[in-house]
Amino acid sequence: MLEELKKNKNIENFILDGEITCKSKRTNRFINFQELRKVADDPDKEFFYIAFDILYYNGNEVYNENLEKRKLLLYNNFEQDTKLNKIIPEVGQIIKIPDNPNIKNEIIEIFDAAKLINCEGVIIKELGNKTEYSFGKRNWHKVKSVGDVYASDTLDLIPIAGYMGKGMSNKDVFNSFLMAVNYKNSKKYISLCKLGTGFTHELLKEITERLSNSIIASDMIPENYIIPRGNRPNVFFKPTEVWEVGFDCFTISPSYKTGGRFLNVNENYGISVRFPRFMRFRPDKTVDEADTDHKIIETYKKLNSML
Repeated sequence: MLEELKKNKNIENFILDGEITCKSKRTNRFINFQELRKVADDPDKEFFYIAFDILYYNGNEVYNENLEKRKLLLYNNFEQDTKLNKIIPEVGQIIKIPDNPNIKNEIIEIFDAAKLINCEGVIIKELGNKTEYSFGKRNWHKVKSVGDVYASDTLDLIPIAGYMGKGMSNKDVFNSFLMAVNYKNSKKYISLCKLGTGFTHELLKEITERLSNSIIASDMIPENYIIPRGNRPNVFFKPTEVWEVGFDCFTISPSYKTGGRFLNVNENYGISVRFPRFMRFRPDKTVDEADTDHKIIETYKKLNSML
């Protein structure tokens, strides 16, 4: 039985789901993603791999086991100390959500502890039955901000338009982008935010060169694009890429119209996000697999009902 496994060093083979990260040896705090991408040989940086999940173990497929059993496999086979092992399991604590009047305070307490070591936030995962690992459909809920409206998961958005930079250093590159979601699971795209942070100049040059091949040669706004009034980009792109975008929280917007018909406010308002920032490209996803307005609406409702 998986519950009866004990610590061992006889791991023959395995497949993990996780990510490479690092801490500062001086402060013992995590280093943010943008810094992680810079100088790798900084002597202050301690690199390691955090294992979120395990899918394959010693010749056996385990992704169809429930999450609790998979976590036990991780804890029984990998040390939780980076001085002993450069692969460590993600750690957490169990909280009860149903009929728990203190749930908000518990999440805030865990969130605050995570922020002290410079984590982006916390991840809420469900235990129990039907928690097997589904490829590309992880049912995780990421809380990345504490305020009137909590932020949720990073979003997978589509760049549909670009704004040219100003000044000598940026005049030849796009320095911000109009990001959109799939609208009503159709071939329409509704803008959610304007994205202009998280980029280096070198990255903007790379993006400009690549997306220049996708520019729509027309002065007209494409009929299948829904964008804010009075916010005219310099160019529109064909929908060809998916980018992962982080943000601080959802917000009600008079400009962006995603989900407006579902909000209990003026019908001319919609949902947008505060402080969006570029995280990474998603070459593993097609445009049809980007987030939809339905996901934005459901996540917004879920967060408000829980908190």
